[in-house]
Amino acid sequence: MKKRDSSVPTLDRERELLKNGFKYICGIDEAGRGALAGPLVCAAVILEKESDLIFDSKSINKTRRENAYNYIVKNAVSFSIGISEVDEISKFGIQTATYIAGHKAISNLKVKPDFLIIDHYRFPATQIPQLPLTHGDSLSQSVAAASIVAKVTRDQIMTRLSKKQKYKKYKFSKHLGYGTALHYSIINSEGLSDLHRKNFKIIDNQGQTFFNFNKSK
Repeated sequence: MKKRDSSVPTLDRERELLKNGFKYICGIDEAGRGALAGPLVCAAVILEKESDLIFDSKSINKTRRENAYNYIVKNAVSFSIGISEVDEISKFGIQTATYIAGHKAISNLKVKPDFLIIDHYRFPATQIPQLPLTHGDSLSQSVAAASIVAKVTRDQIMTRLSKKQKYKKYKFSKHLGYGTALHYSIINSEGLSDLHRKNFKIIDNQGQTFFNFNKSK
């Protein structure tokens, strides 16, 4: 019997929960938490069966993500997204904005979950039983599916925004709002747009601030 690759996410945890009486087990993950611009997108996905298409979104390329996304939206028991816009991130901070987007995603599900598996975090203000699972997107296919839906959805949003006249110079479709060399170069030459999270500081691994939006052009 071929040994299963331990790096491939499974529904093993979900099956254990099903044995314990839970019926609709929902994976939750987000995309855009570390971006410098654009919204934070959280996805919630309830799967019925495993698929060899579904991996952690960070571990597969764009084509494979989009193929997996198309499979998930057609075959999931239920899926939804929740979005925290830039003004919410600026007002509440990224952690609370993550919770806000997550709760929106849960509320938007057409099939209401009775258990949550959340990548790394524990969500406050919910009565639904939950499991915060570190590296959940590489362990649980429900969470991995949510990571794919969140990532593809956010990429689509940033690509669509990049086509608007006022954002064309920022080339959001190239860097998707993340802190790439191209993005920093554009900020330094053009200043900030209303899509940038103006309260963000970029901290290096020695704890020193090397880019501060509040001091940029």
